[in-house]
Amino acid sequence: MRRYIVLLLITGTVWAQTGFDKIFLIDGTEYLGEYLLTKGETVHFKQREESTFKKIPVTLIKSIELRNGIITEFDINLSERENNLKKRHSRQNITCFAIILILIPLIFIVKSGGGGGSGGGGKVFLGDGPPI
Repeated sequence: MRRYIVLLLITGTVWAQTGFDKIFLIDGTEYLGEYLLTKGETVHFKQREESTFKKIPVTLIKSIELRNGIITEFDINLSERENNLKKRHSRQNITCFAIILILIPLIFIVKSGGGGGSGGGGKVFLGDGPPI
């Protein structure tokens, strides 16, 4: 008799969990609730026992399992996203390097007064004299 009671409790618990949709995130988090809709790159999901819905970016979702058993896998090509980040980082580095190459000479020109010669301020250096 005890076996049947335990079996009924386990079965009831399992069936109670299936009345919800499930979202599995890439980081391993699982949400139970109601899938509402996908709008653009965002999934709207109302969590169990909450009155408001969450907006979850598609890039964070691994899969969605609906209460009727349909499973939707989100195949995000991570290498493509990483390549885009590398390209953006490379462009930022090039821009920063170009700014430095332009600003440093400008700072020295402004600091020295913009005049010709070696900028010695009255001191004589080799090459400052008349040509021979």
